[in-house]
Amino acid sequence: MTVSEARDEWYDILERIELARVDLRCSVSTAWFRGHGRSDWTLRPQRVRDYVDEQLPMPVGLSLKKKSMPEPIEKGVFRLLNKPYWLKLRLEANQRALLEELSVQMVDRKEHWEELNDDIARLKFLESEARKAKVLNVRPQDFEGNLPEFLNKYKLPHTINENGVDLRHIDSDKIGVAYGRLEAKIGKLKEEFSERKEQLEQIVAVTAGEQDAFTDFNFRSREPLGTSWQVLAKMQHYKVDTRLLDWSESLVIALSFAIRKYLDHYQTEAQLRATASGLEGFIEKCTTSIEFHEAAIFVLNPYSLMRLATGENKLLDLTLEKDLDYYQRFFVQKKWPFSYPLPTYSSWRDERLASQHGMFTVHGTDLRAIEEQKGAVTFVRKLTISRQAAAFGARHLVALFPIDRFSLFRDLDSLGKKVSDKYKPH
Repeated sequence: MTVSEARDEWYDILERIELARVDLRCSVSTAWFRGHGRSDWTLRPQRVRDYVDEQLPMPVGLSLKKKSMPEPIEKGVFRLLNKPYWLKLRLEANQRALLEELSVQMVDRKEHWEELNDDIARLKFLESEARKAKVLNVRPQDFEGNLPEFLNKYKLPHTINENGVDLRHIDSDKIGVAYGRLEAKIGKLKEEFSERKEQLEQIVAVTAGEQDAFTDFNFRSREPLGTSWQVLAKMQHYKVDTRLLDWSESLVIALSFAIRKYLDHYQTEAQLRATASGLEGFIEKCTTSIEFHEAAIFVLNPYSLMRLATGENKLLDLTLEKDLDYYQRFFVQKKWPFSYPLPTYSSWRDERLASQHGMFTVHGTDLRAIEEQKGAVTFVRKLTISRQAAAFGARHLVALFPIDRFSLFRDLDSLGKKVSDKYKPH
C-alpha cells in the first residue's frame, strides 16, 4: 500500500468519527472517546470481562421446574431474569449456592401462583355454571380436578347426589370471598418472587473476588484514599481490574491509546521520519507483520446514556453522592440501582487523569458490553482503524500532536523511557 492510500484511509476514519459524533448528537464538548489497540475488543471492564466466561442465546422453550433446574445454574438464573441470553460466569462457591437457593425459591413461588391461577379459572367455571339454573348438578368428570375437594378447600357449600354435585347454595358473595383469598395469596407470592429476583440480579452483578480486591487494596495502601469511589479510581490507576472503564474527552488522547503500538514504533525509529521511503517501509511493515493489529475507537454520548440509566440529563460526581457509595451499594446493601453503565466524572483527581481528560463509566447490573445493551445505537459507536490507517496516523499525531507516554501518564517510568529514547546513540 502506498503512503497516499494510507493517508486517505486515516483521513477517512477521522471523518467517520466526526460523522458518528454528529449522528449521536454530541456537541464538541460532550463527546467521550475511548481507543483500544484491538478492533475485536468490546466495551466491558476487565473485571467483568474475566468474570463472564461466555455469552450464549437463551434456549427456546426453556422451562423451569423446582425439582429439575437446568445446568449450569446460570441458564436458569438468566431465564428467571427474563433475559434473551444467558452468561456462563466464573462464580465463587458461595455465589453459586446463593443463586441455586434463590432460583429454587423463585420457581417454587411461580409454580404456586400458577396453581392458584388455575383455581381462579375453576371458580369462574363454577360461577358460570351456577348461573344457568336454580338447581344445578355438576358432574365431577366435567370439572378439572377433584370437585368435592376443591369446594371444601374454599369453603363453598354443596351437596353430593346421584347426579353429581349440587351447587344451589353457592352465591356470588361466597365466590367473592374465595376470589379475595386467592388474589391475596397470589399477590404475596409475586411480591416474594420480585424481592428474590432483585437479590438474584445483585448477586450476579458482583464479580467474583471484587469485594476482596477492594478490601485488600484499601488496607494495604496504608494511606487515606477518601471515599470508596476514590479508592476504586486509584485501583484503576494502578492497574487493578475494576468495573470502571476509562474514557477521554479528547479525541487525540483516545487515538493515541488506540494506535499506541504504532506510535511507539514510529517514535523510536528516527529513519522512519527522515524520508518518504522510510515511511512507506513503516506502513508496509505494519500491514504485513503479525505484531500489529487493527485498532478501534469508540464514540460515546454520555448524556444520552445517562438519560437511559437514570432518567436524568446530568452527569454525576459519585464522590458527592452519599446514597450511591460503591462499597455500601454493591457489597453491603447489595442494591446498585442502575442496569446501564453510569457515566461519571473521574472520582480521583491527579495529574495523569487531568492530562488524559479522563472520565469513567461504572458498569451496572447488565454485564454485557456497553455496545450490546438495549438502545446502544442511541449513545455509542465503534469504528475500526485499519493497520495502514493506523501506521499513517502515527506519523500524523507525532507531527501535529507530539504526545508521548510521559505526556499521557506523567510518571517517572514514562519520563525515563522518554529521555532514554531521545538521547540514544544512533
